[in-house]
Amino acid sequence: MPTTNPSAIELASMRAAVDHFVKHRDRFERYAQILYTNLAGNEALRPYLHSSKYRVKDPEHLFHKLVRMQNQAKAFGQQFEVTPDNLFVTVNDLAGVRLIHLHTDQFSSILPIIAGILDEALYRVLEGPTAKTWDREYQAYFDSLGVKTEVPQDSMYTSVHYVIEENSKSKLRCELQVRTLSEELWSEVSHAVDYPDPTASVACKEQLKVLARLTTGSTRLVDSIFKSQKEHSQFVKPAPSAQDNQGTPGAGGEAKVSSPFSRLGPFEGEGKKEEGEKQKGEAEGRAAPPQ
Repeated sequence: MPTTNPSAIELASMRAAVDHFVKHRDRFERYAQILYTNLAGNEALRPYLHSSKYRVKDPEHLFHKLVRMQNQAKAFGQQFEVTPDNLFVTVNDLAGVRLIHLHTDQFSSILPIIAGILDEALYRVLEGPTAKTWDREYQAYFDSLGVKTEVPQDSMYTSVHYVIEENSKSKLRCELQVRTLSEELWSEVSHAVDYPDPTASVACKEQLKVLARLTTGSTRLVDSIFKSQKEHSQFVKPAPSAQDNQGTPGAGGEAKVSSPFSRLGPFEGEGKKEEGEKQKGEAEGRAAPPQ
């Protein structure tokens, strides 16, 4: 995409918008934290999550994003103007929450739980869920769930996105991202070397493409592992755990504590040694004269 240098007026308008965001940054911090707590702290959703986090956009990153948005608009012959008055409705990711899960099939369970949480808290979903993915097989998977898909431009980024408006008069917005742990790996590496300014290294660009394919392969392998485990568990009864063998409190109020070694037999020779000592003691007892 061709780039142009912003005019002095455009730069001044962008800087004023960024300064306006900085003044209200704490409001976005509170909103992101509340939304994060509602999602990551939910008892139904928590078992599906590997990890979660939230953040508020870095002001300098925001400035670079506004420049990119302007260049994109000019490339398509569109007008782009950002001011302190329209910034909060022009940029949707001034605050962000990210939910990370282990394998793809979990999303079919995560999807309705998120919808229920947002509905219960009276949040308004302005956009999404939208699955951004370049992989056709995953496009078909999300299509089967009724989730809209998009192919990212000039990127091999993969994630499900929502834009959520808070349930208050201020109408702040937050971007929610849901992705697998493997997808998070690619995103973090790409963010470190290719953001906010795209890398000029051709080698890095090609390596990021390779990494995207490797992480997609990793996601498929993780999906396969969990499917295999699920199929296996349907035919094989799981072994009792240590917790199952702990017993119940007796009359004295003490519970039987199970050791990891309690199910093992005696070490070699140990049982015979104890049996021999017992027989020796009984014989000595019979031979001893009465006192």
